[in-house]
Amino acid sequence: MRGMSQCAASVAPIDGLVVGLAYTYTDSEDRTTGDPLRRIAKNALAVTATWEPLPGLTLSGEVQVLSSQFEAPGQPRWEPVVDYVEDIAGCPD
Repeated sequence: MRGMSQCAASVAPIDGLVVGLAYTYTDSEDRTTGDPLRRIAKNALAVTATWEPLPGLTLSGEVQVLSSQFEAPGQPRWEPVVDYVEDIAGCPD
């Protein structure tokens, strides 16, 4: 890998909601062939959202958009996540 740059920002527009944006640029090279590394996207953009509608319940999701990669076309990807944490008396945080 020759170089990588990343920048990210997040904002909380309302209580309980956080929206984030991240961009990564990767400049890669196979030192043997001089080709870009396989399955490493040159550009990647991720948009995330995390919402806590009730104490202990967190809903989040991420959409990633990748540029085309050596041997693989670019494609968006969606990853939903649901977490629930309940305080139990006597258990440490």
